[in-house]
Amino acid sequence: KYLAKILAILVQMYKRELNWNQNIYDESALPTLLELEFYLGHITVWIIRTKGNSSGSSIKTDNGDYKRLYKLEFNKREFEKNIKDWCQLYVNRRGQHRDSDGKAKA
Repeated sequence: KYLAKILAILVQMYKRELNWNQNIYDESALPTLLELEFYLGHITVWIIRTKGNSSGSSIKTDNGDYKRLYKLEFNKREFEKNIKDWCQLYVNRRGQHRDSDGKAKA
């Protein structure tokens, strides 16, 4: 949840800076924070499920399947050190993680 918000804010700030550098000040040209959070939700979950550890618990989904729960903890220094690598790995794997129908390595 918090990772998505952090990434959403960073992306929004970057897009605003790009627009300002081009003398574009139209707020309607920028995505809302809510839209950014939605789009960044996938990469956030991906990072947690790929780099986190299974908690040993699972939840039942609406369709009756069970999904494992994961936990990932890091401090500010670890985030700064790893975010670039996490994002690059996400791109390299095209968003697939260890539970994506066996399409990605653990």
